[in-house]
Amino acid sequence: MSAFFIAINRDHRPFDLGVAQAMMAQLDRFGDDAQRLVVNKHYAIGFQSTWTLPEEAGERQPLETGEDRWFAFYGRLDNRAELLFKLAKLSSSKISDAVLAQEYLQNVGSEFLSDLIGPFVLLDYDAKADRLLLARDGMGARHMVYKADQKTILASSYEMALVAHPSVDYRLNDDTVGRHLVSQMQSGPSSIIDGLEVLHPGHSLQISGCEMEFRRFYKPDPKYRVMYASDDEYAAEFKRLLNQAVERRLRCVGNIGSQLSGGLDSVPITIAAALSLAAAPDLAAAPNLAAAPDIAKEPNVMVEPTEARSEQQLSAYSWVFDHYPDADEREYSSPICSAYGIEQVMVSCDTLWLNYCDTELGAVAPSAVAPSYTPLDPLGPIYNPFMSYNQALFSQAKARGVTVMLNGIHGDILYGYTQSILYELVKSGKFKDALAEARFQLIACGSIITFIKEYLLKPVPITTRYLNWRASRCSEDHQALQPHIVEQQKYRENYLESESRDAIRPQQWQVVLGEFAGHDAAIGRFLESEYSIERRYPFRDRDLCEFMLAIPSRQLAISGIKRPIVKRAFASELPVNMVNRNRKASFADVTMAGIYNDQKNAHWANSATREWSYYVKECYFDDKTELNHQLEVVKWRCGYYDYWKSVCYNPVAKKLGLNDAKTK
Repeated sequence: MSAFFIAINRDHRPFDLGVAQAMMAQLDRFGDDAQRLVVNKHYAIGFQSTWTLPEEAGERQPLETGEDRWFAFYGRLDNRAELLFKLAKLSSSKISDAVLAQEYLQNVGSEFLSDLIGPFVLLDYDAKADRLLLARDGMGARHMVYKADQKTILASSYEMALVAHPSVDYRLNDDTVGRHLVSQMQSGPSSIIDGLEVLHPGHSLQISGCEMEFRRFYKPDPKYRVMYASDDEYAAEFKRLLNQAVERRLRCVGNIGSQLSGGLDSVPITIAAALSLAAAPDLAAAPNLAAAPDIAKEPNVMVEPTEARSEQQLSAYSWVFDHYPDADEREYSSPICSAYGIEQVMVSCDTLWLNYCDTELGAVAPSAVAPSYTPLDPLGPIYNPFMSYNQALFSQAKARGVTVMLNGIHGDILYGYTQSILYELVKSGKFKDALAEARFQLIACGSIITFIKEYLLKPVPITTRYLNWRASRCSEDHQALQPHIVEQQKYRENYLESESRDAIRPQQWQVVLGEFAGHDAAIGRFLESEYSIERRYPFRDRDLCEFMLAIPSRQLAISGIKRPIVKRAFASELPVNMVNRNRKASFADVTMAGIYNDQKNAHWANSATREWSYYVKECYFDDKTELNHQLEVVKWRCGYYDYWKSVCYNPVAKKLGLNDAKTK
């Protein structure tokens, strides 16, 4: 992974070198391969590089593309062949993705940003023309925050680079923190740092002089439907798209890992990766890093990958639990590894838990902390205690030369939100199927009132609109929050609400194309960067997501059969026990055991300061009449928030000379 920032004094005051260096220091964690800081006249641009793609070996960004003009690109282009063909540059297939993106936009114009498929954020700055272009890919797979006022323009792929600028206070966004503590999904992209804006997925922002122009350059048609004649046709197309999504993510420097559980998300991904590498073991070239010993002396020197191909190794990494059978999935994952000759590394997680760091050194400079400690991101407390499992997993993977880890997370959102299935079946004239499904769902719901509400009323468009309108005016599902936090959340409908009305499954449209998955991935990169491993998500592939949003709900789940389209697509590769599997692993027992044994966290949750009580009602935790897992998780998050605020946030704010109204 890499990171960049740009800072511009709009009044053309000379940019302060010390400020630029402070901003650059916040990016240190995100790359060891190359660094470049440009401080010129009234602006500064910094880029910290990790070369994860063979074509970018030796490259130092930002790229100087003209007199006082700069281009920065963090990400990956998955349709390189198509873009090279359009530019008639097939003989230049070894150019980096950054150079390819810059040349493509220069030749065809920024109005064709939607042609760029893959995870990316980019900037194009023409200082002479006083014009800045920022863009974020349609699936939001890379993060971009910005701030523009009369004096400055700031933008970065990591908030803390902007926090280091004097114009940005290290003040937390109360709404974002409140939602974090109670696991409430956001209605739209927002930063945890107050005053910073998040560029929406599929959007660009062009600032020319005093003019700011936002443009939605990518938006699939919500009315588009995929209608095939048979289930086999749906399955065949799904398999083609998933194979394509996986192959796109195999292009890398180093070995490939797969974060393999035993579910119907990670298993097909691992199978597709194994078959792809077996068919083309020389898929990616090993870069000749030794040929670039003096890259720090040359601003734009590039080293071509060597002609000799190096075979990539695929290994699988699985969390295993000897004492918590509901969380253990070896019976599903191990046969897959045996069948395809994949080395499987078992990561024992029974006793793994977050390791607290009480020193300011660990809080201020996480990279300097001993590996046994859980790193503290100054952007915010972690979302779940599984971070310790990933620490152990990444450590094992790094020892095997893994630089890219395939991950099946976010697959769930492609198969969910199918309450409209009865409505769809009736509308398409499949009355017999609708009756059979209604009988099953009625039994599954256990209540005729619940059945009528969830499957008969909610899916009707006019009812859906009313419920969304009503939900935007109350927060009854989050009674834990303090009234002043709840008040901030009223009258906020999802920012994709209007366009999603024409989709088959409106809520799925909002989650898949919204900020949720991208925000989740951005948080994870802080830990990944410690091990120089980049997680890649095939289920966030643009082509695959467009297909899944447009197919009937009966392909996603029907009569208790989960993921029928996956089971049909990989019928010849999956063992019988997986084809028949309809239950996901449960981490409830191991998580609750960790929470109950976490005395350190309990100390912070019950401390005298209780800073979390600014967001969450203390009386919310008074009811102990029954074991309430949700309540305990919220309390654990509250305790961890106080720990993070005291051990990480406050020392960082003090060290950088920053301020927050609630900083002690």
